[in-house]
Amino acid sequence: VAKRSRVCGDVWANGFRAIPLNIDEKCILGFEEQLLICASHWLQFQMHVAGTSLENALDLTDIRTLAVIFDSKARKSEYGDEEAKVIRKALDGNLNAQFQCYGGWRKSGFGIWSHVHNLDFVVRTLEPAVIKKIHETVNPNFKFAGPPHLIVKPPTGGGKLASHIDGVNGLSFQDIYELCDKYPTTKKWVQNVGVQALVHITGGDSLKSGATSIIAPMNPGRLKVILAAMHPSHPHPDLPLKKGQTWQKIWEHVGGPNFFPFDSPRVLKVLNRLLPLFEMKTATSAVKADNDWLQRLGKDAKMLEINSAETFKPLKVVPIAPSCSGAFIALWAVGYPHGASSTNKTLRISVTLPLTTKDGPDESYKRSLRRAILLQGGKIEQVKQDNERFFGCDGMTHKYPGKNEAELFDFFGPAMCISAEKARELLRKLK
Repeated sequence: VAKRSRVCGDVWANGFRAIPLNIDEKCILGFEEQLLICASHWLQFQMHVAGTSLENALDLTDIRTLAVIFDSKARKSEYGDEEAKVIRKALDGNLNAQFQCYGGWRKSGFGIWSHVHNLDFVVRTLEPAVIKKIHETVNPNFKFAGPPHLIVKPPTGGGKLASHIDGVNGLSFQDIYELCDKYPTTKKWVQNVGVQALVHITGGDSLKSGATSIIAPMNPGRLKVILAAMHPSHPHPDLPLKKGQTWQKIWEHVGGPNFFPFDSPRVLKVLNRLLPLFEMKTATSAVKADNDWLQRLGKDAKMLEINSAETFKPLKVVPIAPSCSGAFIALWAVGYPHGASSTNKTLRISVTLPLTTKDGPDESYKRSLRRAILLQGGKIEQVKQDNERFFGCDGMTHKYPGKNEAELFDFFGPAMCISAEKARELLRKLK
């Protein structure tokens, strides 16, 4: 595992960027406290439904309490077997955790947090700061395509997000494979295909605090070699498949994350054998499986030629993080393999940044603001009927967005969400 990478020269040389934000620490701490107070109210309600015997509500602003309730052993030790089951059920939103993950608080930080939108701190402070910094340092044409949402990872040893490629904008592996030739540098890729981005408000600045991680250095040429080794016509024999998986299923997957252990030592070992064959123009490998794979590629091997490198830089797991402390933007190119480490004892609060170019669609963002007006006006049932997903929101955690946001509004809306007047003001500026 590599240490934090400081990029010199080409700012996209490693395939990612980490951009510090200048946001007052007191403002961040105040947001964190209020968020956890509201989360305490939500959990208290869910525990009441689950049949709690506790007289006092759990205070989630106490980080120890937050860590204990997400750790099964610590939870049983602290509250006893029966009450531990009640707390677990409450954290799941009194739903089936496997098939209804959208209704609970998951260790991964998703679930209910995918449906908490239009928080005053995010809209008034974070969004303007992010857009200003993105315009200055990345691309002046980026704007929000949809509403940001939270990812809140509790301070526990779990919650690792496995390595994957997101099918943003309906991209399959085949689509990404073809785009690698069209946009040969990460800079061109970002300008034309897009970026994925998060703001890490609290935590996320190291592999011990839930950092977003990427295998790097990465560029479109390397990505094409990796995907060629997964292509159904010529998969590399040393790459693993889970039981029930096929290369065809992986290749054709569209919508939501496409999981594969890109960051595992086994896979990295194979990829770091293959990449020099194309970057260093090495004719053969010392490993028979690699040479057999090259033979299976046949003429397709010519399509994988990468610009020559003076020295080979092996792929490593790298946290997307700056060298300074404080809130920051983590950016990486759409289609690049990434994941996130567990938080251990650190609370991680992040905000997604669904960005698009100037000419890209922003109807999802506008629709979210219109929904904020309806919620503040008490039109709860009307919002519950609006279950069209927002831009980029694939996967099970994003199901039933209208219903979930409406039900969460009672807990987060009055204390934390923007007013209807502010939502109208923003809508006028977008027209």
